[in-house]
Amino acid sequence: MNRQRRKRIDEVVALIGEARRMMEAIASDEREYVESMPENLQLSDKWADADTVAGELEDIVSSLDELVERLADCKEGNV
Repeated sequence: MNRQRRKRIDEVVALIGEARRMMEAIASDEREYVESMPENLQLSDKWADADTVAGELEDIVSSLDELVERLADCKEGNV
């Protein structure tokens, strides 16, 4: 891979990093929302939906981490 394409990958990684930080904050807020629900709402449909969303958002953050790792491997030729 030439220097220009490696530089473009670095730019993409920076953008993904910004998106990851934003998603992590959203996931954290959603998880906090789930954990602070009143006891009478816990295990309700509303709680279950919010918990599912929080889990999905956390999975997205993990996927972004994996994407950055895969891009680094490509950049270094370790595929």
